[in-house]
Amino acid sequence: MTESDSEDDSIILRITCQARAWSVSSAVTVTRVPAMPFWLALILLCLIGFVVGGAWTVVPSLLKAYYGVNEIISVLMMSYVGINLANLLIKGPFLTTRAYVPQTDVIPFDYLLPYLPGTRIHVGIVVALAAAP
Repeated sequence: MTESDSEDDSIILRITCQARAWSVSSAVTVTRVPAMPFWLALILLCLIGFVVGGAWTVVPSLLKAYYGVNEIISVLMMSYVGINLANLLIKGPFLTTRAYVPQTDVIPFDYLLPYLPGTRIHVGIVVALAAAP
């Protein structure tokens, strides 16, 4: 594993965190379709992230509504489920053959969000402010 691979991995993690796209499958879905235009891939990734994030909140909501389970506890437990699910997917169907450690394929630089021209401000700030109520 080279230093460039390590930098690529940190870029993927940064994009995932900035986009709040915690669905590993959504990132893989977009990167596995190389003929897709960037704007379409970005919209698709956001929509998949919204749907999966909304579906993820259903379990704690139903537990609170039907059984009176404390939502803080159920959300914390869902975090552990999510971590283990991500580990299972990364070490299973999304495992790359190009590395010695378990990881997914690297997202191509063509699919990364840019910085605002002439600044060090990431365009993800604009996306986040536009999505905020």
